[in-house]
Amino acid sequence: MKNMVDYKPRIAWRLSGLRDSDGVLVGTDITQEWLLPWWWSNYQKHNSMPVAFIDFGMSSEKKDWCKARGELIPLRLINDFVKEKKDTLPKAAQILEQHFGKDFWDSRPILFKKPFACLKTPFLRTIWVDIDCEVRGSIQPLFAYADGEIGIGLVKDRLQPHTSYPIYNSGVFVFRRKSWAISQWARACVESNDLFPTDDHVLAHLIANKKVAVSEMPSQYNWFYSYKEPASPVVIHWLGKSGKNLLRIQIANSNLQENFS
Repeated sequence: MKNMVDYKPRIAWRLSGLRDSDGVLVGTDITQEWLLPWWWSNYQKHNSMPVAFIDFGMSSEKKDWCKARGELIPLRLINDFVKEKKDTLPKAAQILEQHFGKDFWDSRPILFKKPFACLKTPFLRTIWVDIDCEVRGSIQPLFAYADGEIGIGLVKDRLQPHTSYPIYNSGVFVFRRKSWAISQWARACVESNDLFPTDDHVLAHLIANKKVAVSEMPSQYNWFYSYKEPASPVVIHWLGKSGKNLLRIQIANSNLQENFS
């Protein structure tokens, strides 16, 4: 693949500024940076682990906001390796939109950058949390799931597609520095993203091909907002456009209550 000449040097783990401690990694671009204060407010109520912020293309204001709360890590990676809708067969594109919505294509570039963001972690063990995840409790117990064979822990998707292998959701997961799964995931996201709808599917296929056991995390650490809640979900994932719309309403109502209290 022609782009591999450009991206191969980037599929490498960070070498400087490393820490011997565990921490949390979160990232966003300018389209979703409005979620940062909401995410941080929920996170810090229950957790004190250090946080590093991946800059997928934030505004200057939010870059400064992140620097005041943790390390800001720029990810300079152009989108030309991600296959677009125009490069997909019409029938295949139609099926993808039925499953993921028409806004699906706009989210693909940032999805396939996620493993590259993980390679830049300064921490020994890292919990990745999507910016649209509501942290309602301590996520400290997740670090132990990074100590398994492949150095990564994930929550299995509750609704499995018609594949011969299980799909895991990467909205919340934990990994160990130098885990082969992360570097191979990054490589596969460049070489094979035209064969898969999301980064989750790339990772699941990689794990299945290697025939390794995944450390499966409890579902309450990555619980989709549309599911009936268990007794106490620790992390609720407000996935997709509908989830973000509900969050906008929730945040607006919360701000109104604060203004009138």
